Amino acid sequence: MKASLVMKGYPLYEQIWSDQPPLLTYILVGVMRLFGTQVNTARSLLLLLSSVLLLACFHILRRVWGICMR
Repeated sequence: MKASLVMKGYPLYEQIWSDQPPLLTYILVGVMRLFGTQVNTARSLLLLLSSVLLLACFHILRRVWGICMR
């Protein structure tokens, strides 16, 4: 909802109250401008970002603990 309001021209933190950092909102605005303002667009972006975070955690733990996956 915040992303759609920002796309309509409402300034974030002036007319839209939010207690979260604006990075995800602005990334979502960019993706919605490219692929359309559908709920599946936002869900796909969040799924992609969650997958990247999980893979990054997996690689960090693998490097720290020295686990060899084969």
